[in-house]
Amino acid sequence: MINNQNQNNEIPDLMDTDLFKFLNNNKFSVILAVLVGLFLYNSFYKVDASEEAVILRLGKYQDTTSPGLHFKFPVIDEVFKVKVKTAFEEEFGFASFNEDIDGYGGNQLISLMMTNDPSIMEVIWTVQYRITDPKAYLFNVMDVENTIRDVSEAAMRRQIGDNNFEQILDNRDQLTLEEDVHKFMQEILGPGEGNYDSGITITQVKITSAKYPNEVAAAFDEVFKAQKDRDIAIKNAEAQKIEAENKAKGEVAVFDSLVAAYRTYGDITKKIMALDAQERIFQKVKDKTIIDSNLDGVLQHLDVGKK
Repeated sequence: MINNQNQNNEIPDLMDTDLFKFLNNNKFSVILAVLVGLFLYNSFYKVDASEEAVILRLGKYQDTTSPGLHFKFPVIDEVFKVKVKTAFEEEFGFASFNEDIDGYGGNQLISLMMTNDPSIMEVIWTVQYRITDPKAYLFNVMDVENTIRDVSEAAMRRQIGDNNFEQILDNRDQLTLEEDVHKFMQEILGPGEGNYDSGITITQVKITSAKYPNEVAAAFDEVFKAQKDRDIAIKNAEAQKIEAENKAKGEVAVFDSLVAAYRTYGDITKKIMALDAQERIFQKVKDKTIIDSNLDGVLQHLDVGKK
């Protein structure tokens, strides 16, 4: 019992410490200092270099501030930071396309669209954008991301529907699909009467894939193979036609030149034509003997040629 009492006597009483006495004597000053510290701590905010901040005072728009350290009134001011220098990207048609396996994997949503043939086409594309008006981005549209998706899909369906399947499949680089979708989206999402004024700027629209659905791939392959074979046959026939026409024109030109020469130099022309004819005939005969016509009587006595 004596040991316990001694130990209890050794424990200092907090009421007797200098710190407690100081706080007790200066409690109002300490409380005021704490309140001032909290006020100052909540009165400044920092905006990063890639951001801008929108200030609401009592729920009403007050200001948009640039990067740096800024003052705000605690409680009555709200700060919303927006990344204005970040390039955002939305992917359409599926969540993650794997070109190595030429498939879509998982339960991905595929965008099937109708061309003006009409045919069904799978279209995969991405949209990049930046936030250029933080105030409009935060308050003009309730769900900007979904709005972008809806507008982008409407714009792409419109452009796909204005072109035929084969043009898009084989000559997409020669079309202006991406530019037209870009222009349409920016017009709808930008400022102006009747537009969303979403505070974003579309920077790029890129079609990554446009093809026929996998379910009918084999049938489409057969159709396109037949079309290619048809086109090749038509080109070959046209080439043969041109070749025959050129050959005929050449023969006509030669005949016309012979007629003109015959009218001017008849005897010489006949001899030249006779020699040309003999040359063509003799070239076709493998074994031949050329004799003088004055030797006919002698050859008869030798029985030459009777075999």
